[in-house]
Amino acid sequence: MEQQQKEKRICIICEKEKQEGYMILHSFICTECEQQLIQTEPADPHYQFYVKQLKKIEQVLLPESEVLKSQK
Repeated sequence: MEQQQKEKRICIICEKEKQEGYMILHSFICTECEQQLIQTEPADPHYQFYVKQLKKIEQVLLPESEVLKSQK
């Protein structure tokens, strides 16, 4: 039996092409970033980076005018 190859997607956090991960709404997060994300404490310097990258999910769903309103 032929082994089925998984589709590669671009992770919204590390922006690298990966096969393993999760779809959150219309965005992909690789398993490596998911693990780093859940282990990061708010006091960690990388925390704000993850917050910024996760906001990309919102940008995919909302029109640009709505994203701008939410940032005010």
